[in-house]
This record gives sequence, structure tokens and C-alpha cells, in this order.
Amino acid sequence: MMKSDGSKSLPDLIGRPSWFGSAAGISLISASAGYGASSALSMLTGFGPWITSTPLSLPLMSAGIFLSASIGVAAYHLGRRREPMATELLRAINTPAVSLYYQPIVDLNSGARVGAEALIRWEREGKFESPERFILAAETAGVVTRVTQRVLQMAADDAAFVTHCDHGARPQHLSINISVQDLQSTEIISELRKLMVKTNLPASCFWIEITERALLEGATTSEVLAAIRALGMKVALDDFGTGYSCLSVLTEFKFDILKIDRVFVSQIETGSTLMIEHIIKLGQSLGLEFVAEGVETTAQRDFLRDMGVRYAQGWLYSRPLPVMSYISERGKYYAPAVNCTQYQAGRLGGAA
Repeated sequence: MMKSDGSKSLPDLIGRPSWFGSAAGISLISASAGYGASSALSMLTGFGPWITSTPLSLPLMSAGIFLSASIGVAAYHLGRRREPMATELLRAINTPAVSLYYQPIVDLNSGARVGAEALIRWEREGKFESPERFILAAETAGVVTRVTQRVLQMAADDAAFVTHCDHGARPQHLSINISVQDLQSTEIISELRKLMVKTNLPASCFWIEITERALLEGATTSEVLAAIRALGMKVALDDFGTGYSCLSVLTEFKFDILKIDRVFVSQIETGSTLMIEHIIKLGQSLGLEFVAEGVETTAQRDFLRDMGVRYAQGWLYSRPLPVMSYISERGKYYAPAVNCTQYQAGRLGGAA
């Protein structure tokens, strides 16, 4: 039945269930998901003449409306999931979802903690996202310097607790990673100065970690590294031997510490020690200190100590810990090796 203005009455609409289901469904989908979902619904409602001729017309019509709404909701959430990871990270960066964990660095001779590496963690959708993945996403999007700024702010808040050492010994050190893009501008120097002012700690308490990849990108790298060392902070080369040109970077740039990658440490168990012995001897010839990463067994610990490596970190000692857990275990010793009475008596010199 037609109204005087040419529109159809409600009874007339009800008499055409396939038209009603199609119109309502397409309208709902168009509002929530767009053309793609509408097209899917059109395939279903194309069977209109058959649907209206069966006793199941009303249930099928309802199913069509339900399906259209479901597709719309699914398309909406798919759209949200396609949001760049870097965008999500920046939105979360100042919330409790992003925090720092601290992995102890241990003196192999005494078994005592002498410092910690600050490691960023992001709890996303109920689980921790891979740092390698989200840092790479931030680098690709060109926003990783904002992540570094936040890391330095959180490290400054925790530094007094993490670096505290009992018995009047020198403060322990705090190791902080910076990115490739941080080294492409002198802005990082201003951020590190802020860190020193806020913590009121000696510059020597801070170790700044960089990777080999960072050394090959950006013309200002050498200048920035020199400025960091001029502040009095130590510079550590991370992932040594796994990158591009490990020998050339040691002669071209100035470092204080060499971090031995877990890849080489794990080979100790198999007896394949030629590479790690070469790295250690090379570093010793240049007067560098060492931190071995990924130490998980006493055999690895003993080999490294016998080779003259002073520091280590890994699950043999501790996993990375949230700051309160790290503080609660401060002063812990890990199976001191030999002649450690002087250390336990409170004369540990810290991370010289």
C-alpha cells in the first residue's frame, strides 16, 4: 500500500521481507563497515524471491540482519588491528603498560651484583610484546627517539634505587640502550645531561649501549659517541660480532666495554670456543672491559672467568626484574668464586 507521498507503509514493507532484510542489513553494514561488508550481504539477499516463498522467510530475514551486523563488527575490529604498531606504542608510552625491567650484571670473581641493564617492556593485549619487534616498528616509523626519551625518564625515576650500594661502596652502574636514530642527532646529549641532573649521580654510573648497526648509519655517530664519553659516561658496544664489520668499528670508534653476544656464549657448551676466544683476546689488546650476555650455566661462567671476562648477565643469575623486585634482591650474591670474604665484608668497589 502506498502513502499519498509515494512512500510505502509498514504493512507493505513487512509483506516484502527480502527487501526489508536487504535494506536494513545494507544500511546497518554501510554505517559500520563500508562497501566490502555490504557486498557480502548483497550475496545473501540475492536469494530474495526464494526466501519469500518459503515458511522460513522471517527466520532467514533475521539471520540476514544478524549476519550483516556481525560482519560490520568484525570489519570494525579489523580496521582497529591494522593501526600501526608504532602508533599504539606512542599512545601507551606514558602509561603503566610500558615499563622498565632490570637484569643484574654480576662480577664473575665475586658473584656480587655491580649493576643492571634497563630493558623496556610493553604489555600489550594481556602479554608482553617482543622488544625487537616494537623497537623496529618505532625505528621504521621514525619515532624511536621518543621511546628513548621515555626510557631515560623512567630510568631517572628508578636510578637512585637501582644504583644504590650498601656499606658505603660506590654506586652500581645502570646500563641504558639507545637507538640508531638517537646517534644521528646531538639531541641525545641534552637528554643524557637531563638524566644526570635529575639523578644527581656521577656520569660514570651510566653505561650507554649501542649496536654495530648504529655505527654504520648517520654522519654524526662518531661526534655523538665522543660527546657521550666527554660527559664521563661509558660506551658499550652491544651484539659485538653479529653485525656488519666488527673489526673495523673497534678501530674507528672509541668504546669502553664490549658486550659478548649470547650466540657466542652458548657455543661454550659445545666446545666451539674459537670465536669467543678471538673476541676476548682482541678486546683485551684494546684495553676493553667485557660483559658476557646470556650466561645460563656454571660451565659458561667458569670459562668466561678463566678467560679474564669480568662481568656477566643471564638467567644463571637472574631474569630481568621489575624495579621493586630488583630492589628487594639488592645485595644478593651468586655463588662467589674465590677469595670473596672481602666482598661480603662490604669492600666491594663497584663497577670500575
